[in-house]
Amino acid sequence: KFADGLHHRVEIETPVTSPQLAQSVLQQAQFSSLFTPAVCEHLSLCFETTFIRERRYYRTPECVLEFAIDRGQIRAGALALPVLELECELIDGEPRAMANLVRDMAIGLGWQADSVSKAQRGFALVIAQREVQGTL
Repeated sequence: KFADGLHHRVEIETPVTSPQLAQSVLQQAQFSSLFTPAVCEHLSLCFETTFIRERRYYRTPECVLEFAIDRGQIRAGALALPVLELECELIDGEPRAMANLVRDMAIGLGWQADSVSKAQRGFALVIAQREVQGTL
């Protein structure tokens, strides 16, 4: 869901220690019924997102925000895209207060909002990699 420059996405954030699918994490997710063992055995890695995240918290009278700076890359086969982004997450308070603060920061600093997620960029890389390989 995207409104007023804000996203509301279901995200599963968990540390990853290997390229193997962590089925136990998927079993706890909102859509766990989709990830049956039969489905999971057919899933494979198509792109990889690696990044380092730094978090900072910011409190105003109207809200508490988490700012996360992600630095790294998204890789699909031989293709890669750099990742350098600032995410803002509402921890507590009114979404409108966060939207106003982030809008003012973007204007003041000359930033531009981007609604494309890392996953969307990863899948775009997969398509590009397959086009390069002629396997689309």
